[in-house]
Amino acid sequence: MTFCNVWMAYSAAAEVSSSNGLKFCKENFLNHVSLREIADARRQYLDLLCSAGFLDRGSICNGGRMMTDKKLKSSHFNKHAGKREVVHSVICAGLYPNVAELQQGANLDVSIYDKTGRIFLHSSSSNARKKRFLSSERWLIFHEKFSTQHRTSVSATAFAHPFALVLFGGTVVVKHTERLVVVDDWIKLDMAAQTGVMMREIRAKVDRTLQKKIEGSMDEADSDLLEGIIQILDG
Repeated sequence: MTFCNVWMAYSAAAEVSSSNGLKFCKENFLNHVSLREIADARRQYLDLLCSAGFLDRGSICNGGRMMTDKKLKSSHFNKHAGKREVVHSVICAGLYPNVAELQQGANLDVSIYDKTGRIFLHSSSSNARKKRFLSSERWLIFHEKFSTQHRTSVSATAFAHPFALVLFGGTVVVKHTERLVVVDDWIKLDMAAQTGVMMREIRAKVDRTLQKKIEGSMDEADSDLLEGIIQILDG
């Protein structure tokens, strides 16, 4: 989210003028060339999404020819961009299986484990400065791990909603008697069996909907499904 916020702030400054964007970078010690490269990559990715049928180019351009950041921001395709849990779920889908479980004891000591063993929050991570974590901040998504002689650490991190792990993770097993949903044999989510079964069915529908979207046969019911999922994640 920090990277997203940096980009949004730069984008707003650059919309005023290119010199204003450059000034923003200098004032905040940012690399202007790197941010311009991100802008180019965003446009290329947008072209790919349009070519694959996920987005309608005409709707974004509003009758024009150029797909600008300003037009994309005002597009109905971007209406959920301000919903933090939805953005975190997208990050979860993109970075999976880079998942870790955060455990905090009564004395506020923090322990973090991924599938291979214990890892640590690097001092450069904004989450490393937190003293207390919420009960909802149990599952951590990280960009990459790096090791020193003494420990393995992660820096770029975000928290994942349990429903996002079920929807976008690996194999899902519902354990009825234990009231558990297990993803990829190790991610154990406290969840009623009925809820777990429902989420597993929604996941299957999401997979079918994405396939239909690629094939260009998505209907109104499929759109309603996606809106419902967004309400669940953002609720």
